[in-house]
Amino acid sequence: MLLKKENDRTLRIGVLQPNSKEYPVLPFDFLNGIKLYFTVHGSTIGSKEVELIVEDVGFGTATACLEKVRKLIAENRIDLIIGLLEPQVSIEVATYSSHFSIPFLSASLGESYVAQDSIPGYLLLYSAGLWQKAYQEGVEAGKRFKGEGLFLITSLLDCGYDHLRAFRWGFESINPADIGLVVLKSFSKEELLSELASRFDSSCDFSLVLHPKIMDAFREAFPEMKNPISSVSQPLQMKRVGLAAENGEESHLENFHNQFGDYFEEEASLYHQIGYSCGSVLRQACFSIDDGQKFTTWANLMECMDQNVFKELGAQLMGRDMVFGEKWHIPRALEEFLAAEKNSFSNPYLMF
Repeated sequence: MLLKKENDRTLRIGVLQPNSKEYPVLPFDFLNGIKLYFTVHGSTIGSKEVELIVEDVGFGTATACLEKVRKLIAENRIDLIIGLLEPQVSIEVATYSSHFSIPFLSASLGESYVAQDSIPGYLLLYSAGLWQKAYQEGVEAGKRFKGEGLFLITSLLDCGYDHLRAFRWGFESINPADIGLVVLKSFSKEELLSELASRFDSSCDFSLVLHPKIMDAFREAFPEMKNPISSVSQPLQMKRVGLAAENGEESHLENFHNQFGDYFEEEASLYHQIGYSCGSVLRQACFSIDDGQKFTTWANLMECMDQNVFKELGAQLMGRDMVFGEKWHIPRALEEFLAAEKNSFSNPYLMF
């Protein structure tokens, strides 16, 4: 039987959780980040209790996600949707869910670029700015080595080809010098350092693209390097800065790390942080829905939140009518090029 909405004391959030054979833990990190936010800041919104309804969507294809969204709407009567999904898939799913006026928050590292006018009205995209940061790191490396040739050293362990592509575009926008590209084949830290030592003279000028967890070991192995290491991985490490303020009290990412340690034994990952910061957006949306007002647009909701929070996190929230948080300085022509589906970035698990 159905329950009248005014008598329903639950706000239901449908969570679309993908799987990854290579990195099975990451989607659970994202989910636990959301849970942590509601645990710390409270899961009671007005007179209602927030309930997370998690649905496994396999590899996150549009077909699998649409099937689960239909179930969540028909059987669970959800009020909100959140997913860790590729942005193009999110647009296809949100085109359907928008018919039911259900807000949808989709999170990703920002590995794909989408044209803003293609975003349905009830969809908000959270991006950690992966390729934008890689591009900007390339610009900085181009300035540092301007007029000089450069060896760009990376490995399949670190960042894959998409991340490297954005870095090279940034570098070449500043420095027309040729880039010598070397892709190491090793997949462990020890083998990677050994291969690098056997192939290169560390007195040479080169830029290095390495996973953050390898950086310290690299510095120890090559202390005589004349030039500083330029790592496009580095900006993806979590910054200990403020998160969303609530009830006049500023919450800090430092508190996130402390709170995380109260509930988990492992080290917090970037996906924990993304889930945690998305939790702040979800909770604000729940307040809006509980007020009894029909949800209009994410742009109206964002007026209640501190934009500097997401700028400091290096994150961006983009909807059809707004861009909130970080605004990256990327050439318009490059954005238009990436908006073509065949040119967009692809791997949602880069850097892990």
